[in-house]
Amino acid sequence: MTKFDKIDAEVNILLLKPNEESSYKLNKSQDWLEDLLNELNEKVSERTTEQYLADSEINLDITLKRVHHQPFGNVLLCKGELHVSFFTECVRTLKEMRDEMTVSFKSCFIPNHFAEDEEYEDLDETFVDNDVHEVHFSEKNIANLKEMVHELIYLNINQYPVLDEDGPIETMESPTNLKQ
Repeated sequence: MTKFDKIDAEVNILLLKPNEESSYKLNKSQDWLEDLLNELNEKVSERTTEQYLADSEINLDITLKRVHHQPFGNVLLCKGELHVSFFTECVRTLKEMRDEMTVSFKSCFIPNHFAEDEEYEDLDETFVDNDVHEVHFSEKNIANLKEMVHELIYLNINQYPVLDEDGPIETMESPTNLKQ
């Protein structure tokens, strides 16, 4: 297995050697991962974008492997783990807070013409290389890793982050203005 520390967000599947795994340890030094981290930090605004970026992390350990699979042809397999530590707003108190997420994944990119085929148009996952993988579509043998990671983040993010479970719920009116 070959190990690397950089990869473009868009990968040409045909440039990968067939049946050979390539492993990547990526972080916010990758511009496309930095973009995703900045997007996650957008809900807070007490400090500058640069300050939030300096205090947050995104780490992606990903292994890529090109395989030939019937009926799909050239398929890119992606497996790994994503860890993100970022800033958001508590839904209870509306205060800034740090949130984290770690998620393991197994995905594959198949040619996008299968998305238009009735037999495959609703395909969410498929069995390739002796394992089940979430399906993504490549266009002209280009796999967009940024889109895959973006989807992974937003399917697994805590939609209701809470800083303090016992904290008061922030309302538009202060308690002294409420009628008894």
